[in-house]
Amino acid sequence: MEDLVSTENASAPLDTLENFAQNLSAWIPAKTGGRCIGPDRCACVYGFSGNHCETDYRTGPCYTGHQGALCVNQLEGVVCTKILCCATVGKAWGHPCEHCPSRLECDTGFLKNLKTGECVDINECEAIPHLCSGGSCVNSVGSFTCECPAGQARNPATNRCEDRNECEDENICLDGRCVNTDGGFYCLCNPGFIQSQDKTYCIDGRQGLCYTQRTPQGFCRNNLKMRLSKKDCCCGLNMGQGWAMFEGDECMRCPQFGEDDHRRLCESRVQHLIPGSVDITGGDMMKIDEVGHITIVNECILRPDICGKGRCVDLPKGYKCECDSGYRIGKSQNYATFCALHPFDNEIVIADIDECREGKCVNGRCTNYPGSFNCLCPPGFDVSPDGTMCTDHDECAEIGMCTNGICINMDGSFKCQCKPGFKLSPTGFACVAALQNVWVRKYNNIP
Repeated sequence: MEDLVSTENASAPLDTLENFAQNLSAWIPAKTGGRCIGPDRCACVYGFSGNHCETDYRTGPCYTGHQGALCVNQLEGVVCTKILCCATVGKAWGHPCEHCPSRLECDTGFLKNLKTGECVDINECEAIPHLCSGGSCVNSVGSFTCECPAGQARNPATNRCEDRNECEDENICLDGRCVNTDGGFYCLCNPGFIQSQDKTYCIDGRQGLCYTQRTPQGFCRNNLKMRLSKKDCCCGLNMGQGWAMFEGDECMRCPQFGEDDHRRLCESRVQHLIPGSVDITGGDMMKIDEVGHITIVNECILRPDICGKGRCVDLPKGYKCECDSGYRIGKSQNYATFCALHPFDNEIVIADIDECREGKCVNGRCTNYPGSFNCLCPPGFDVSPDGTMCTDHDECAEIGMCTNGICINMDGSFKCQCKPGFKLSPTGFACVAALQNVWVRKYNNIP
């Protein structure tokens, strides 16, 4: 621009110099290889426009990564401008590769409005063709999401909907092995477990102990006299609250109606049999329905007290209660039917079971309460961890018992067997030297 200034202007009047300065400010050099052709006018190379060639409208491939000077993870089918690529999903752009700026004028997902200077949201779904290939693109403020078909998910590197490996998810195919497929998966179940109807989880088909009561502490009691699968135990009407494979095993809580675990366990049909083609242990307690599914039958036999104050009548699907005088049909917490004392219509009430009549609190005194009971144990006995009985307290296990002797535990008590030269103390908890008393006696008898 030096050729625009001459020595003739050195003695020009002040107003002429001001006009010249204004004209000179319009001669801003062209950017990106363009050239000035007049005040505020530039001749731009291909791909650029604007008064000073500042607008880059070149189009090219967009990449989601780069390794040094090499561009990687090209978005298939996407051709856009550099500024659009870098403001949305890109890390590099073009051919040859150009890295995106480390700092942008606006946050990711926004572009600066050249007239107002405000950052405005980019609708990536319209601005970048073929984004979310294989799925549907949904725009949001500052971003977008890909809605992919079932079994697929957006690959952030390619922005395509691709098969998702469900087998990498936590708690998938418990009690079995997960096999991934294109757009889905299925479970190969361990021995004793059965595939669900859609093959996406395994149902415990092993026969175990079904308990009608489970305490908040996780202790189960009152197991039915017949071994049942967890499905049969937990999904039968007013049947089990807990299930365990063997006595002494951890008692698993039966899922409640409305929970996802209840739906998965109880709403699937897993076994198809021809009536009469299988030997079912349990006699009248079980049957096969018209389409060959093993179902729990005769709740009335399995649980004689199932109706409470009433008579249980077996039905092809479930049972019904005929209540005693003064009692009406109520619903328990798991929506099972029983007889309650004047419940309101559709009221959910809790049927109390008198545990004391079931022989609870062995070696102690049982007191029944609504929904529970309490064991009062005599001296020398402690309440068991599950609260169902009184167990002998081993006094000999306490430190300092029967010093100078041997502690012998007894049912509800103990005794100390003293060593030679020792005798039982007045408290009965230790042995003291017997010779001390002899010496005192001889001393007192001196004439």
